[in-house]
Amino acid sequence: MKHDMIKTAAVVALTFLVACQSSSPPPEEDTADLPVRVENAQLKLALVDVPDVFDVESNSGAELRLVRTGEEIEGSLWIEVSDETESGINMVDLVNGQRDLYQARLGGSFSGSRELMMADGRPGYYSRGRFLDGELEVEEFRIFSIHPLENRLLTIFYRYPAGADSADRLNDVLLVAGEVEGFDPEKAASGAGGGP
Repeated sequence: MKHDMIKTAAVVALTFLVACQSSSPPPEEDTADLPVRVENAQLKLALVDVPDVFDVESNSGAELRLVRTGEEIEGSLWIEVSDETESGINMVDLVNGQRDLYQARLGGSFSGSRELMMADGRPGYYSRGRFLDGELEVEEFRIFSIHPLENRLLTIFYRYPAGADSADRLNDVLLVAGEVEGFDPEKAASGAGGGP
C-alpha cells in the first residue's frame, strides 16, 4: 500500500513536471551570434556580416558607413566605388600616389602601403597615413581593390583618432574587407542570389 502511494506520488510529480515544461514559453533565440548582413543596391555590394566592433551608421544611396563604438564613437569606416570604366584600373599607380596625398594634408605623414589579397582572391592594397582633422590628429587606412562584379575601383576608408593601436585598427578594416561581396539587386529580386 505504502509502495503504491509512493509510486502514485512519483507519477503525479512527473506529470506535473511535463505539464509545466509544455506550458512554458519556448526559449528565446539568441540573436547576438546571428550574422548582420548589409546590402547596398547602388554600390552593388554587401557585407556578409558586420564585425561586432562596428555598427551601421548609414546605408542609403551610394553611402555605406559604419562606426566603431566603445564608450564613445571611436572611428568611422565607409566604402566608395568609382564609376565603371572600360579601361584597366592601375592600382599600383594609385597606391604609389598615396604618399603625396597624405603629405599634402595639414600635419600629414605617410606610413606606407602594402599589397594584400582580398577574401575572394582579388588583389588589393592598403595605405596608411596621418593628418590633422581640425585640431584632432587622425589616422586613416585605405584599402583599394577592384569591385567584385564590375570594373570599378573599390575603396574602403577607415579613419579614427591617431594612437598607438594601428595594428588593431588594421585588423578592424581587414575584417570588414573580408566580408565584402558583390550584390546584384536584380538577381537578388529574382531569387538568383547576389554573390559573385
